[in-house]
Amino acid sequence: MAMTLSYAQPTRAEWNRCRPMIKRLYADEKKTLKEVMAVMERDYGLRATAKMYKDRIKKWNLDKKTKETEARAMLNMKVQRAAIGKDSVFRVRGKTMTIDDVLRYFKRKGILDPEVVPQTAEASMSTAIECWTPPLTPKPGYATTLGPGGLGVDFYEPLGAEMGSVSYMSLDATQGNVVNTYLSVDQTRQILFSNPEIQSFEVPDSPLPPQSLLVYEKLFASITSYFEGAFDGGLFMEKDNGYLDSASAKGTQSPNIFRHLSYTGIRLMQSKSFAEGRRYFSKASDVVNPLLREQHPRALEMFLDFLIALRLNGYSEVARIFQNLAREMVINIFVEENPFRHIFCHISNLGDSHFELGLTQAWRCISDKFTSSLGQFHPTVVQCYARYLNSPCMSNGPQLLHCLLVQGEQEFDRFDERLSYIKYSYGNALYKQRRYTEAIEVLEGILIYLRPSGRQEPRVIDMLELVSQCQYFLDHKEDAESNLRGAIKMAAKYYGENNALVLDLKTYLRSWLQEWGRETELDVLRAEIYEFLGPDDIGQDDS
Repeated sequence: MAMTLSYAQPTRAEWNRCRPMIKRLYADEKKTLKEVMAVMERDYGLRATAKMYKDRIKKWNLDKKTKETEARAMLNMKVQRAAIGKDSVFRVRGKTMTIDDVLRYFKRKGILDPEVVPQTAEASMSTAIECWTPPLTPKPGYATTLGPGGLGVDFYEPLGAEMGSVSYMSLDATQGNVVNTYLSVDQTRQILFSNPEIQSFEVPDSPLPPQSLLVYEKLFASITSYFEGAFDGGLFMEKDNGYLDSASAKGTQSPNIFRHLSYTGIRLMQSKSFAEGRRYFSKASDVVNPLLREQHPRALEMFLDFLIALRLNGYSEVARIFQNLAREMVINIFVEENPFRHIFCHISNLGDSHFELGLTQAWRCISDKFTSSLGQFHPTVVQCYARYLNSPCMSNGPQLLHCLLVQGEQEFDRFDERLSYIKYSYGNALYKQRRYTEAIEVLEGILIYLRPSGRQEPRVIDMLELVSQCQYFLDHKEDAESNLRGAIKMAAKYYGENNALVLDLKTYLRSWLQEWGRETELDVLRAEIYEFLGPDDIGQDDS
């Protein structure tokens, strides 16, 4: 009598951990289910029956077979787009299909003349189908020639608006619009890096009056002068890992401490924990002096990011306090001729009109100076540019991050920290768009390599925290808590128990425990957080 193997059902956390590898093997590499099961058990220790795998594959929408509703949806899209002179290529669950593939599907089904019918609710709501216009072959003279908007108008065809369940992603250089498509690596490289003016469409021509424009012009000029002098004068140094650091304060953590404290303050204010949010802002203000004095290469970028976030979240008065604080400090620290001093004086003089837009362009100016001085693939350049694309004012940031990711996967090894940061940034952009499942897939696709290797612990901590946030909003409470506690434990070991990041992560966990009614654990966590913050010097309760 033949023996039947029986396996314990893997936990949801185990399935989620292995999902990126299963997708790659089954959907991307077209391996059979039997082959996938063998690889996953041999290399990753996942033991499960074929039925368990089939249930997960169906749940994850990784089925290889095209469904009739999908075929009819693609046929309808083709007809609608052909009516306005557009060709169409489709992607269904990661598989690229042309209209010929769709027609062959109907032929195999014995449907020789498929009727074009209105899309069903199921087809129109599907997120499994993507459609784009295939890139045209560059015409002679346009392959390397860039026009005022970046690309010659005939280089490739700009796409139209969204249609049905299809999303488009491409750069319309003449209009400054973003629609969804996929570009070749060479086109991506040309769009992103070939011309310093290529991304000028990010911030449109400002309607500000001439006097307001003058303030911004002075700010941009000061930024350019400062970074040129910093690189020429040896103000920055390169660490062993390739990133830039302050030559006068090697290994400083001021930028990261400031970022974690300030963003935690914003989050607490939004949750109506006003007194506690104020205390975090107070802690952040204590870091402004070393942040400015040390002149870390990323300090200005971090400060701009914080001011933009304050303004966009409705805390303009807090932003004004920090602007004035920074102005007073640079006047006391630096001589009058120092361009770093000029930068913060100009920032304090900015009016409310188009404030966020102007600072985003200033951020872009910083990114450009890094690129021109260090080259497009320097670690600090990649990190600064990715953060710029993820800034709140960049509505098309996710699309540009996707283009950058396409290029990064061609240029960098899978363990290269630059690729990890791009993937983290892209996952963060998807999270902000509430595309939680997609964000988890992107992040776990790199975590599955990094966690066993013990590499890039700071990046792993950030990714675990972001994955946990996505799982929380998907109501995967057990997985969310497990990953967040894992991030806290790793951060405490790497940075120390009293690090600002550890505190930031604990405030997230505290809000979850409070929501879930777990008072005993909540009391312990509250005590740890209050011990770090110390007594409230004002003694004012939340209102």
